Amino acid sequence: MTHFITYSGAGIAALSLIAAPAAADVTAAQVWGNWSAYMETFGYEVSADTSQSGDTLTINGITLSLPMPEDGGSIRMGSFDMVMVENGDGTVRVELPASIPISLTADPADDDAVDMTMQFIQTGFDMLVSGSPDALTHDFSADSVGMRLTEMVIEGEPMADGQMELTMRDVTGQSVSEQGDLRSLTQSMTAQSASYVIDFADSETGGAGRFAGQMSDLSYEGSSQIPDVTDPQNLAQMMAEGLSGNGTFRYTDGSTDFRVEEDGVVTTGQGSSTSTMLTVELGDGHMSYEIRGTGSQLALSGGELPFPVEAAMAETRFLIDAPVTETEEPQDFALGVTLGGFTMSDTIWGIFDPSGVLPRDPATVAFDLTGQARMLVDLFDPEQMEAMGMSATPPAELNALSLSNLTVSAAGAELTGAGDFTFDNSDTATFDGMPRPEGSVNLQLAGGNGLIDKLIQMGLLPEEQAMGARMMLGMFAVPGEGEDVLTSTIEVNEQGHVLANGQRLR
Repeated sequence: MTHFITYSGAGIAALSLIAAPAAADVTAAQVWGNWSAYMETFGYEVSADTSQSGDTLTINGITLSLPMPEDGGSIRMGSFDMVMVENGDGTVRVELPASIPISLTADPADDDAVDMTMQFIQTGFDMLVSGSPDALTHDFSADSVGMRLTEMVIEGEPMADGQMELTMRDVTGQSVSEQGDLRSLTQSMTAQSASYVIDFADSETGGAGRFAGQMSDLSYEGSSQIPDVTDPQNLAQMMAEGLSGNGTFRYTDGSTDFRVEEDGVVTTGQGSSTSTMLTVELGDGHMSYEIRGTGSQLALSGGELPFPVEAAMAETRFLIDAPVTETEEPQDFALGVTLGGFTMSDTIWGIFDPSGVLPRDPATVAFDLTGQARMLVDLFDPEQMEAMGMSATPPAELNALSLSNLTVSAAGAELTGAGDFTFDNSDTATFDGMPRPEGSVNLQLAGGNGLIDKLIQMGLLPEEQAMGARMMLGMFAVPGEGEDVLTSTIEVNEQGHVLANGQRLR
């Protein structure tokens, strides 16, 4: 499965450069010349034969080859033909064949060698290139575009039973390219729907799996600034030269059905979501990744499960924004997680709470961390990362950390909190190897004692353990406003003392 995802993704990325060329001009010859030169700046070796007849440029035998880093294999597209027609009004129409072959060869040192052949397939594709030599617009549309696996060989053994296919329908998009000190790209695309199928079987073990899904109202918007560099595979160099970019991908009504068989045992499942959004941003020494979802549902049955499992999540969110290049001064970072409105079926509840003692309200776990850190290495520099792996030195120094929006709620109890700390990296003795913190966090627990009472009633928590838990709460918390509310302020002062509600614990 790893090979399916990793290497087919590389082929799709390469094909996107054909679907939206980043440099062109108002004549067909200049369109092809600038497009092929752009591909070469990214490390592709481009070869083709061209012939001009009137307003039509025919490009035969196009092949694009790209070696993978560290002799890990290569990507090759072709050979195929392309036609570019000058419309007489300063625009050029690009015509692609119905299918384009793609081959991927991977031979990583620590994994199986893989040879994969795929086809890029399109119907009703149309592209119009317009504008000026330094500011070009590419408008494109298609009834459908997709990728289809035609052959896969792992360690010299052909995979006899396997299928992988991705199709997008009613596709429209635009790519705007401007050339200056950096090459600027602005891209957008929409598709009415998409579907995929991944089907495989292992004749030796008898294992098999099938994943099929669909989604609606797909959209992508993004922009990037790309420098010309001597080594396009050196991401650290490209970032130093000004590489930056951002992209947001959205879709609605996603669903997946799957069936997995192993040792004669079959597991089936269905998953769905109301909406999903993925955002990635790179630039100014930072990289951020955020994914959000709503209305997620999952149902599993069969296999080693003693009964069907059903669960749902109203909201999900994961965010990480961090510096990735070595800096002299501390840089901002952020980490956010939301797992909101989690519910599960009464069948699962009935296993440990058949009498319905616990409230079955939706559960939530959420928090946001922000702060500042100074990177000591460049995460995209292979030599620095290898040296770091051989050293006990951490990759970064933590300088400040803030907690906000902490919410943990389940079974009638809720914990909330917020706080701020700074860190002295010159003092790693006070707290045994970690930089000395200074600051405080305020916490509030509502319904904690009530939850303990219910756990005792259910027989899940013995009385003596409950007494110990209440004593621990008494050490760290004081009564707050309202019934069954406890509050606590945990503080670390400049002397390295740890205090709870003003009483010293360390």
